[in-house]
Amino acid sequence: MSLPSPPEEPSLRRRAWPTVAVAAMVGSVVVAWLPWFRSGQETRNSYEALRSAQRLGIDQLTPFRVVWFLVPVAALAAIGLLALTHRRSAAAVVGATGVVVVAAAVSVLIVGVDTAAGVWSALIVGIVAVIAAVALVAEGVRSSTGPDRGRTQGGH
Repeated sequence: MSLPSPPEEPSLRRRAWPTVAVAAMVGSVVVAWLPWFRSGQETRNSYEALRSAQRLGIDQLTPFRVVWFLVPVAALAAIGLLALTHRRSAAAVVGATGVVVVAAAVSVLIVGVDTAAGVWSALIVGIVAVIAAVALVAEGVRSSTGPDRGRTQGGH
């Protein structure tokens, strides 16, 4: 007669990805406030740069400006979804936020202005967010189709 095995604890990797996703969402908000541009002796964060573009009448950035101002809302939503253990929904929000942050950083780098640390930080944080989103989905799929799915605790 064999003893029943203790209930399995989630793997470290399964617990780590939500933590990485939360860190990426916090990072997505923080990087927006870091210096993105240098203009003479002044540095501007992403919000100041978007306001400057608006004052100069560059209306083509209006859709992006709206999306950029929603990044903190998306980050909060993703953290809430993770707290409620809605991993796939959170992964969608984390991934979309990561794509927006990467797009912002790449857009600034393409323009060729004098960049500051915020742009490079945003690029890294955005990439980490996308990786975390993919990992959250992959872990969810793996756990729902694993070999022990549907087994009772006693192994019958």
